Amino acid sequence: MGELFKRRIETELDPANIRIGEFLGLLEVLSPEVLDETLQVAQELEVPVGRATVLRGLITNGELSNLVQLHCLVRSKIIQLEDAKEAFFIARRENWNVREALVALGCAIDDGTIVRIGELLLESDRISENDLDTSLMLQGLCGLPIGRILTIDARIPEVVVSEALNLQTEIRERRSTFGDAVTRLKRLRVSKEDFLPRNRLLLNRHTAEAEVDEEFQLRDLLLTSNMVSEQDLKPAERFAESNNFLLEDVLRGFDFIQQPVLSAANGLTGFVRDGYLTGAEAVDILKALRAKQEKMDYVSSLLNKQSKDLTLYQFLVTSGFLTPDGLRSIIRTLMVEPHLFEEVLGVPRRSFSDKASVKRAIIKSILDSNNLEKSLAGIQQEDRRVVSYARDLLALISYGVVSVDQAILSFTRLRVEMGERPLKQL
Repeated sequence: MGELFKRRIETELDPANIRIGEFLGLLEVLSPEVLDETLQVAQELEVPVGRATVLRGLITNGELSNLVQLHCLVRSKIIQLEDAKEAFFIARRENWNVREALVALGCAIDDGTIVRIGELLLESDRISENDLDTSLMLQGLCGLPIGRILTIDARIPEVVVSEALNLQTEIRERRSTFGDAVTRLKRLRVSKEDFLPRNRLLLNRHTAEAEVDEEFQLRDLLLTSNMVSEQDLKPAERFAESNNFLLEDVLRGFDFIQQPVLSAANGLTGFVRDGYLTGAEAVDILKALRAKQEKMDYVSSLLNKQSKDLTLYQFLVTSGFLTPDGLRSIIRTLMVEPHLFEEVLGVPRRSFSDKASVKRAIIKSILDSNNLEKSLAGIQQEDRRVVSYARDLLALISYGVVSVDQAILSFTRLRVEMGERPLKQL
């Protein structure tokens, strides 16, 4: 029996102290065994428990949103635990939101009790409706907390998001009304420095959309920063175009550019197109990274072996791109293609006695970034571009230039550009 359930039996729970993982067990959304496995996954991937539950295909993003709302209501002692349990399963069965499910149960919920942070920011003129819709769309794809997306992507200072979250709690606990909260948000003073976190290389989007260069390309960054010459680049470009390859993938086969430099350059190119950096800033960062040869060599070693840093597999799963269906598709492909199986695992399939041991070996193998890329050799051109970009973002994460959240958001924007689909089938 898991530790969470031991605590339930041995002590009377204070609703205010119930954690989200414990909440999943108390509502019987997950069994004790599955919950313990999910907690382990969350720890290994360094993601919230709720997000890990979605990533494992146990609940949907919509169900997680409902659980978070119910969790807050229980912790604030507005509803009872049993009401939350019934409301969750009613909402799941009828495809309702939390408010509709609670009304059906006869739970009296004030109109202002359930309020979303987006509503507060919209009513206080801190965000446009278009930016809010975009942020919610990105959240639906990658699962990052909406506060992080608003801070990174919607150009809202962190101080404003933090205050909105605090006011959301006050409304829920009846210490403030929605109208008072909106007034306080409107009056909140924000200094110029609050809009400039990029001074610390926290790459928030520009406040001026006119500065965004959506046509910025990898070749622009490589040439402007003098990483390659036009003479070196032309043959690679011709080969990429004639064979329908990505330029960055072709360049990986040449020795006139260091691979860590190339990975960083392609990652920075995406950040320029998304508006997190100017082209000049990307050039300065790339030159600074290239000058630190010792660190470049260290990062190169991280990218070419399994390490404690985030792997390609973890990044694709955490960002919501590699779905449970996609993982099953990879396993099926490797099991029916002997040559690919041996290339990825290094041993023939006949070395294993049963399917279960084969499956375990495959999963263990694709935790290595290089092996996962080999396994994805058969995916479509658009998906190859997305996976290649993810690999390059890992370089920027390892350098400390960007955070995991920032990388996931830039990665998600590319997914939107390529058609919004997760990797489900090879």
